[in-house]
Amino acid sequence: MLDKPTIQGVEIGKMWNNDSAHVGQDLALLDGLRAATRAALRGAGIHTVHQLAALSVDELRAFTGIGKVTAPAIRAHAQAFVEQRPVWYSPLRTSCCWSGFMFDLETDGFTGIPWCFGWTDADGSLHTTVVSPHYRTDTVTLLDGSQVMLVPDSDTLWEWFAAMTAASDCPVYHWGYYDIGILRSTAPAAVRSQLESRMHNLHDTFKRTVKFPRHGTSLKVIAAHLNFAWSSYEEWMAAYLDYQRWLSSGDMEALSRACSYQQDDVRALGIVWRWLVENAPEREEAG
Repeated sequence: MLDKPTIQGVEIGKMWNNDSAHVGQDLALLDGLRAATRAALRGAGIHTVHQLAALSVDELRAFTGIGKVTAPAIRAHAQAFVEQRPVWYSPLRTSCCWSGFMFDLETDGFTGIPWCFGWTDADGSLHTTVVSPHYRTDTVTLLDGSQVMLVPDSDTLWEWFAAMTAASDCPVYHWGYYDIGILRSTAPAAVRSQLESRMHNLHDTFKRTVKFPRHGTSLKVIAAHLNFAWSSYEEWMAAYLDYQRWLSSGDMEALSRACSYQQDDVRALGIVWRWLVENAPEREEAG
């Protein structure tokens, strides 16, 4: 028997009292609406994204929790659901440029120490580096024929990445605040000095400029809207467990799966970045 469809764990039939006209239109689809804001909107008879999209930015600002900055974003998100297309509401800043490194890291979920880096360089070549305390710096070949660099510890991991990106001052694009936080907490001082000013949070850029007809803004959600699919699995913990399996047993299938997940994260980031720079209707100078 198939599970009943839900949004945020609530059965659709229960959420909208089986009114099929409202399925997929509820305000719960919109990101960033606080409970008090939703209550205020519902109290004014605004229950669906169609109703909210019909309001002006000034009308939205009259509601609790909606201000000058958030009103255009909320309205754009509602429009995206109504029109089933991306809706731009702010210019793309020129700091998001036509060149740069796509970067993603994986960490031990208990210690926060990195065990794998993935990135693409200026010509689009994909690189993967993995921490392996049992090996000297070396390369191994994965089952798909791609090569992975092995380094003995996380400091070397950071130093290798810094050396590989030192020839260019292009931005290092990443998704969210986690990567920059790990840089600050685990990288050697010289690496932090070299990289910190170049880190560009593409997630923040995305949220400030455009809305997709999707609930949530994780890389998995946004890349899926652009028809990208992870080749093995979509869970960081599965990759970490496969990495641990390789460390303990030398299982190359496990390492290949773990690196495939990492590489797909980097590819997904590149797809979103490319979509932004190719589709932005206008730009503004970075402050």
